[in-house]
Amino acid sequence: MTVHIELDRAEPGPPPPPPRRRWVAVVVGAAVLAVAGTALVVRDEAPPGPLEVSAAWTATVPDELGRALAARVVGGAVLVVAERGMVAYLRGGGELWRRALDVDLTAGNAWQQVRLADGVAVIETAQGFQVTDLATGVDRFTIAASGEAAVVLADRIVVFDCGETCAVAATDLTTGAELWHDKRDALPLLPEVVSARHQTVALANPAPLVPEPESSFFVWQGRAHTTVDLATGGELGTWTPDGEPELRIFGRHLVDVGTPNVVGYLDPFTGRELWSRATLSELGRSGPVTLVDGYFLDSAPPDNRSSPGYYQLIDPATGDIPSTPTAAGRRIIAVRTDLAVGIDPITAELVAVRPRDSSYWHASLRKDGSYGFTTTGFLVGDGWLAVGDDRGGLWYVELSTGSTGNVPGSEVIGLDAGALISADAARRTVELRELGVR
Repeated sequence: MTVHIELDRAEPGPPPPPPRRRWVAVVVGAAVLAVAGTALVVRDEAPPGPLEVSAAWTATVPDELGRALAARVVGGAVLVVAERGMVAYLRGGGELWRRALDVDLTAGNAWQQVRLADGVAVIETAQGFQVTDLATGVDRFTIAASGEAAVVLADRIVVFDCGETCAVAATDLTTGAELWHDKRDALPLLPEVVSARHQTVALANPAPLVPEPESSFFVWQGRAHTTVDLATGGELGTWTPDGEPELRIFGRHLVDVGTPNVVGYLDPFTGRELWSRATLSELGRSGPVTLVDGYFLDSAPPDNRSSPGYYQLIDPATGDIPSTPTAAGRRIIAVRTDLAVGIDPITAELVAVRPRDSSYWHASLRKDGSYGFTTTGFLVGDGWLAVGDDRGGLWYVELSTGSTGNVPGSEVIGLDAGALISADAARRTVELRELGVR
């Protein structure tokens, strides 16, 4: 069920300072919440004080590598991907290694061109796939391949090379040994990128796309479809599709998106449809699919101005929609199963709603009294929201309290394992702040 709650607010002009505490009892009918006689108590408190976390360290990205694009925490190190290479720093500060790459990278494709596995980075190049040790920056080996697609698992890479027929081979990322191979007169349906930290919501999100671990299976598509285990190459089931579905693999889920604004969920081993549901958006069309605590996040698209606060979480197991709060009519900017955060793009005010205790907090993303908000990207995770604003720089928000901190003139390039990694506007200097896991 999608729940929508509208809160009245003043039109043009700065809003008055919020009171310290206001209690409002709201009785919502069963037609809205599907819970007859439910009483919703809203707690509206003034924003908490600022939360200032100093940078643990600052580093300058080597000139030959270009601008910093994306960063991830890898064990005790931080890997920064730049336009023309990579540089690794100790999490406590200090450069470990650097290396140039013969690839062109952007913030959007950084973690698709450089994919992380256990102890290694797998780098897609014109010659194939280069496997690099993350501790030292030294290449372990290169898989020569003209394949146009690959899936990276924790300990192996599966490379597909399709011409008149399609060949596939899996390689161990530690030893370089071939684990299994196959060749078929069929086309493979491979997993698509899904993310939890980089959310596809009702605002454009230019932050680096942080993918979740990829799927455990793929599908050979022919007269009959065959589902195959990516780890072993073993067949998991053969089935004939019903009609002409438009199939996608999102994480560990096989879905049909062939009907506009409808998603159908299929058993990946039999092809049988288990459930279907109307959606607010076209899953996978406007950006990578977001999985929130295992649920599909489906939010009204940015051009839907009549219902900016609408979204729903869809349970892949059943197709059910759990009761979730809206962001009180604001543009959705971050969602968890227990929290919805929205922003008013005019006043640059955040509002958060928690369904379990039905409480609100508010936070301001304004600097020097200025109004308006245009995001430069946002990431969610570890109890934090990191969101960039072209006027106010980078803000980090503690989701449990609404406390905010600000890094002027910066943009988010990573939010991982309790660490916030930012870059200055020129993307030449990077900083790490230890926020902790909440």
